[in-house]
Amino acid sequence: MAQHGGDWVLYEAKLRVIFQRDLVTSAPTLDGKPCYLSMPEADQFWHLISTGTSARTPDIPRCERLCWVRPMIEAVARGEANMWRAKKKNLKGKTKTRVHVALPDFSHFIVLTETARAMLLVTAYYTYSHQRLKLQRAWAADPNHLP
Repeated sequence: MAQHGGDWVLYEAKLRVIFQRDLVTSAPTLDGKPCYLSMPEADQFWHLISTGTSARTPDIPRCERLCWVRPMIEAVARGEANMWRAKKKNLKGKTKTRVHVALPDFSHFIVLTETARAMLLVTAYYTYSHQRLKLQRAWAADPNHLP
């Protein structure tokens, strides 16, 4: 943001270019499946760069790391990022497979939902030290984790 003179409008426009280039125009691939958005494009963009529940606000660390999402997904195939699966029940009680991708130090985390033909990007965010140990334990608990 500092590179843009503190101008949020200019900064957001740059973030939209990154989002379009990395996640919309061409989908990255994870475990042989294309990674698509799980929400309408505008909603997904806002979700990736903001934080909060009902009233989300821009989150500069998320904004700064938006350009990490695609490279992290692609790093899994090279053994340069961690990946593991976890089962999660949705609000209707249906079990879904969540695919988690994290940097080797677990400082940045991506969540996708796996379907038969694709991965759907749910969210991506930086993690604090207290979250990293929990993620590392979850990764170690999956016998099929990568790398």
